[in-house]
Amino acid sequence: AIVKFAGRDFAFSSDSCLLAGAAADETLNDADRVDRCVSVWDVTTGEHIAHFIGHSDWVNAVAFSPCGQFLASSDGTLREWDLETGVQKAVYSDFDDPFYSKEGTLCAMVFPPDTDAIETWNVEHREKLLEIHIGNFGFAKSLAIAYTLEYFLQSAETTASERSNSKIYTFPTQREIHFPWPDPKVIWVNDQTLASKSIRHRIVLWDIPRKDVRETLMMDEHIHSFTVLPCGKMLASNLYNTSKVWDVKKTGEPITEFTVPKEPSDWVRHEVFAPTGDRIAAGSREGTVYVWNFQNPEEPTLLTGHTDYVWALAFSPNGKQVASGSADETARLWDVASGEQIAVLPLDEPRTTMGIAFSPCGKIIAGGMDDEIRLWCAEQWTTLRSLPQSENSR
Repeated sequence: AIVKFAGRDFAFSSDSCLLAGAAADETLNDADRVDRCVSVWDVTTGEHIAHFIGHSDWVNAVAFSPCGQFLASSDGTLREWDLETGVQKAVYSDFDDPFYSKEGTLCAMVFPPDTDAIETWNVEHREKLLEIHIGNFGFAKSLAIAYTLEYFLQSAETTASERSNSKIYTFPTQREIHFPWPDPKVIWVNDQTLASKSIRHRIVLWDIPRKDVRETLMMDEHIHSFTVLPCGKMLASNLYNTSKVWDVKKTGEPITEFTVPKEPSDWVRHEVFAPTGDRIAAGSREGTVYVWNFQNPEEPTLLTGHTDYVWALAFSPNGKQVASGSADETARLWDVASGEQIAVLPLDEPRTTMGIAFSPCGKIIAGGMDDEIRLWCAEQWTTLRSLPQSENSR
């Protein structure tokens, strides 16, 4: 490394001499870290030349003006800073993802609720410039910026009267499947239909031959996970403090409700449905795996043995066993009915299993790690094969 900088969401000035990024409040320790400040460094010397305080939440984007005098940042509220004076120039509510035109006009994005659109605005004039209908979220944001810059170029070539009579441009884009982090789940419904979560936590059914959306499901619910059972039924859940599970085709009433324990309050946010359609399991931050039976949701079965985050879970095809991988660098197999541990799956050395799955026959368990995929016998709990993964394949 030539110079090290502590921060995130970095942006260079147009002359590449300055670097800005979201940074932590310097008065807090790492455990309380929230990157609600904005820092600016001289790239050549590494000197910390500015530190702006004013945001109340995580700063998610920063941008330099073309002249290099101003810096914009946003946490849902957009703030513009004067680098020469070191003071806040202006503040604008309800704007996000700032960027500047080549002429120095400050623009930003607005994400209207319950729509699939991104709008770009002239922030200072509070003037809507265009909207773009999105498929892949990150891709559409890049398109929105490109179209806005093209809009300014076209506007410079028109007269004032033409601009006053012009309408807001709308740019449709071909929808693309969005794989939201950290749950990039995509499931085949049938040979013509693929299901995925959308950026607004709904379930989208994709018509593969037409390469377009066939249907959007669970519009009024904040869906965290879903599955398609072997019988074809689709279940969805919102695993929060008061959790619900729905049959997606019968959304009037959930098929079950249960309460997630208040302690620990932070979940790894990974849960799986039993292929039998009668249970859901979730891993917690401290290592306990909770299994809820839909017929008796008030008394979950607790699988105890892991001592750290549970990152991976999988039910066996018959729903009688659960395999798990944890940050405690072990992989384990459990009996669902009794809650007892069946085995610690063998590893040559401690390592975290980030993904785990049963084969359709239920006789093999596959565990994915940083540098290998390991296959275990689900009946004898022995290693069948190790498949090393090269750096290029990861």
